Amino acid sequence: MFIVYLENALKNARSNETPQQVLPNEIIYANDIDFVGTDPPNINDIETSLKNFRLKVNVDKTEHTELRKDKEDWKLTKKVGSLLGSKEDIDHRKHLSNVALNKLSNI
Repeated sequence: MFIVYLENALKNARSNETPQQVLPNEIIYANDIDFVGTDPPNINDIETSLKNFRLKVNVDKTEHTELRKDKEDWKLTKKVGSLLGSKEDIDHRKHLSNVALNKLSNI
């Protein structure tokens, strides 16, 4: 039910955009939302838009990831259980499977 309510709040916020307050595009998976844009999203604008629906942005859980060609640290960012970098994600999954296999050796 929360996800339906959140979707409605975001749809309403998008319809109330002004030239001064343009929300970035969002990617939604369950109750996690990623705002994607060419400029860093203004969390205050997002909070203001969601306030009418009595929703609050949890700033303690808010992460900011910048994707740049000259930096590689974004590849270690985890989204929906996967690392953004392909090689990093594969290496991480291989590590997790080795840990699980080693636990089975005690059985």
